[in-house]
Amino acid sequence: MFEAIGNAKIGQNFDTTVTMPKIDPIVYKANISDLGVLGPSTAADVVHIYQLILASRTPVENALLTGAHLAKMFELQHSVLEKWIDSTQHVQQRLLSVLNSEIEDPGPLYFVMHADAIAAMTSDLAPLARRKKGE
Repeated sequence: MFEAIGNAKIGQNFDTTVTMPKIDPIVYKANISDLGVLGPSTAADVVHIYQLILASRTPVENALLTGAHLAKMFELQHSVLEKWIDSTQHVQQRLLSVLNSEIEDPGPLYFVMHADAIAAMTSDLAPLARRKKGE
């Protein structure tokens, strides 16, 4: 997606600073002491989402950046934002399930974020389980 930037020549006056909007989650802050009402799993997911929002980001000095570096930075940032949006929608669904029993809870965000690693571990453990059963 950002390959064309890879050939660009970055000059000293080229500003690569990506400013993230400053978000002040007043509803989250006002209710942080009541997160336990959600249960430990859902509360942990809510905290995870807001940690990503509230994390400070250090600007990158552009003096040594090449077009390839910049392309990689944009590509990674794009990927992180896509995953964050998916995670936010997942947690929103979890919160809605707390408010409305007819809405199904999709489960902990951890399992969505680490689905590939969990699948790999599960498939690695399957032969051990069969051996234990005597198959």
